[in-house]
Amino acid sequence: MRSLYLDTNILIYQSFSKTDLYEISFEFLKKCHKKNIELVTSTETFQEILFVAQRNNQLEQGLATCKKSLEIVRVLDVTSKTILLYLSFLQNNSHLISRDVLHLTVCYENGIDGFVTFDKQLLETNIVPVYSPKTIII
Repeated sequence: MRSLYLDTNILIYQSFSKTDLYEISFEFLKKCHKKNIELVTSTETFQEILFVAQRNNQLEQGLATCKKSLEIVRVLDVTSKTILLYLSFLQNNSHLISRDVLHLTVCYENGIDGFVTFDKQLLETNIVPVYSPKTIII
C-alpha cells in the first residue's frame, strides 16, 4: 500500500486524547509513517473538522487540529470534475451520507489505494477499498 485517504474522524480523534479512539488513531498514524505510506485527504476534511469544533464550542482546538493535520497529510482538491463524478456516485449510493461519498470520490479520482475511517457503514461500499484503522495497525 502506497497511499491512504484519511476520513475526517481519524484526524479528529488523533487530536483529542480524551476520546476512546485516540490511541487507535495515534498507532495507525505511527504505523503509516513507519511504512512510508503517504496520507492524503481533501479540502472538505478541514471544513468538517471546523464544523465539528464550532458545534462543540471548541474552535481553537479545531484550528489546531487543522494545522497539525496539514503537517501529516497531502491535501487533494475538489474540482468541478470531482463534483460531476461525485454526483454520479451519490446517485448510485444514496444510502450513504453525501459528504462521505464526496470523500470516497476524491479518493477514487486520485487513484489512492484505500480510504481509512471509523465509520462502519462505509466498510461495505464498493467505490474504493475501505479500511478500519485497526486493520492497518495489525
